[in-house]
Amino acid sequence: MPTIAFPPNFPTTRKKNKPEPAETHPVAQHLYDLVKVLPECPALLRGKVRHIKVERFLRERQGVTWATPTSPIETCKINLTGHWIANAGFAADQRIQVIPMENMLIIIPESENYEK
Repeated sequence: MPTIAFPPNFPTTRKKNKPEPAETHPVAQHLYDLVKVLPECPALLRGKVRHIKVERFLRERQGVTWATPTSPIETCKINLTGHWIANAGFAADQRIQVIPMENMLIIIPESENYEK
């Protein structure tokens, strides 16, 4: 069985409710490597690398009944705003896909050219 190869600074502590990763898929490893190299290749970027904080967000529970708690649910929120989004090729009112991966989100236009 191949050795698991995680990029530097990859968090090794995990929440108890998440399963342990089997191994880093070659495509995921390629993406991690790409992320490390991108700041050194400004020709590939459509602006500077942004550092944005993941915020704490409290949302109301849906379907509250007498048997469920009424307190809000704590979750995460990422706010993306600015001209740099349009400079990266996205337009207002355009639909996007957010693809969650281990410690990475990939944002692409929603299109019939991509598999759903």
